[in-house]
Amino acid sequence: MAQSQISNELIQKQLSSMVETYTRTFNKMDAKTGFIETIEREEIYVVLATLLDQLEQELGNESTIKVNREALFEVFDQLRDF
Repeated sequence: MAQSQISNELIQKQLSSMVETYTRTFNKMDAKTGFIETIEREEIYVVLATLLDQLEQELGNESTIKVNREALFEVFDQLRDF
């Protein structure tokens, strides 16, 4: 397995873990207060998308690291209770 592939897989796992933490944090907050409605749900999604946009911009087009946004949004959608 190529070094860049291993590195990319490791980074994707770390990003998935971060998205899990992000999502579970909002699940916990919503479980306590029930404050997340449609607008808040959309804002939480937009913030996640913006963070991923910023990450991709920082990496640049020449980077060998590619962010699998689809997989990360899948993690978000599977875990969210709100």
